[in-house]
Amino acid sequence: MSTKTTKTTTRRASKPAPKMDDVMTKRDDVKRDDVKRDDVMTTTTKRIPRELIARRAFELFVERGYKHGYHVEDWLRAERELMASS
Repeated sequence: MSTKTTKTTTRRASKPAPKMDDVMTKRDDVKRDDVKRDDVMTTTTKRIPRELIARRAFELFVERGYKHGYHVEDWLRAERELMASS
């Protein structure tokens, strides 16, 4: 005769999920009215033409020996290089 043991698990009573409005409005650390525009760190985005980025990304592709699968890395590297040089 075999006996079968069953494992019982107990579930914790969880709190109901908060409503999205509550999550978005209850920020004790920073209130929207308290933040002045000068206090916010902003970065200026340089507009680099897509054609320049594409050309540099293609150059990286050629330098790699025409290996496929690195297009995103090439594009991002081309953007970084062009932003740094301008």
